Amino acid sequence: MQAAPHSARSAELPVLRQDIQLHRGLALEGRQNWLVYDPVRHRYFQISHRAFRLLSLWHAGSVAAFRDYASRFLEPAVTTDEVLELVTFILASNLAIDAPGGDARTFAKQEQAGRPSFFWRAIHNYIFFRVPLVRPRKFLVAAMPYVEPLFSRAAAIAIMSIALVGLYFASRQWDQFVATFLDMLSMEGMVAYGLTLAAVKTLHELGHAFTATRYGVRVNTMGVAFIVFMPVLYTDVTDAWRLLRLRQKLAIDAAGIIVELSLAGIA
Repeated sequence: MQAAPHSARSAELPVLRQDIQLHRGLALEGRQNWLVYDPVRHRYFQISHRAFRLLSLWHAGSVAAFRDYASRFLEPAVTTDEVLELVTFILASNLAIDAPGGDARTFAKQEQAGRPSFFWRAIHNYIFFRVPLVRPRKFLVAAMPYVEPLFSRAAAIAIMSIALVGLYFASRQWDQFVATFLDMLSMEGMVAYGLTLAAVKTLHELGHAFTATRYGVRVNTMGVAFIVFMPVLYTDVTDAWRLLRLRQKLAIDAAGIIVELSLAGIA
């Protein structure tokens, strides 16, 4: 491997922003991962345990000086390329400040000043962009005691039983059941279908939101996302990154589909 040039070794390390946070992440394949949280942009970055140790030891100085300092605490010894790779990550992720004393408010002003107008952002990001509509945190917490019984085994058994009974009766009147689909071709049927679809998709997102709230995940916003200008509802469960159990993350991901299947079974 080619050694890093002297200019790189003598370069000064960037100063980390004071507002960034480090959180324990999900262990995968026996390896502990960590999360770097940017509260200004509400973004998470997953890093290795070794990168976490390096960030924990981070201080002002040259690349070479930090390499030698960190090597006193880590095995195997830290290399210059390893430090430079971490510097690249910090700068690319906007986790550094230009001057000491930078905080969230300073960075937020810099971030806002550097943003293009909404029109140009919409043109540039026409493939996908979000429009937050509500901050449902208070509602979700207040309603959680009433929704909690739906997460019980008894509720699951009841819904499955209703679905099986419904399938049995539908099979006995299958021709009549299929004939009802012709009603969807009328104007009234299309309006009813549209309203039903909107209601189902809203409940789908609430399934994600309530499941996340149940596991202590903060749901910051709910709204409409546009994928090539096609509207779809969304729920911001970004904080699910902090969960340490894969099962809980999978439960949040699957909650929307489970709600739709439950509604289909009851209907």
